[in-house]
Amino acid sequence: MYPHHYGHDENGIPLVQNLGQRIGVPKLWINCGKTAVKEHMKGGIFYKMTPAKKVSFIERVSKSRLGLHGLQIVVIADKCSTRNTKLENIEFEKIGKDCIEKINGKYVKEKYNIKEGVNFAKKLHQERVEWIKNSI
Repeated sequence: MYPHHYGHDENGIPLVQNLGQRIGVPKLWINCGKTAVKEHMKGGIFYKMTPAKKVSFIERVSKSRLGLHGLQIVVIADKCSTRNTKLENIEFEKIGKDCIEKINGKYVKEKYNIKEGVNFAKKLHQERVEWIKNSI
């Protein structure tokens, strides 16, 4: 049985920040490390998430400097290092890229004839949730 490190995803963020600064790691790398620490557990359970949580995860990670591809590498390395994990359960990169590419600002503007703002962002998120529901 493996040890559990509850809360390491959140507790690790300041550790990455402090270590990176202490040894002089570029800020970009520190930010990637913080994203990896914070999001890797969620990436590992992506297939269990509700459609709305999947979309929020995809939107958040895709905006980070690490991106979906980088985080997927981290999640695969984390999962495969200690457990017998099915890699098909870690497919958020392709799903996320397809969702963002197909359901984008242009799509929402044309469908609803609305301008950017809070309602626009909500509509975009809702449309992506619907796409996830119908595509997976």
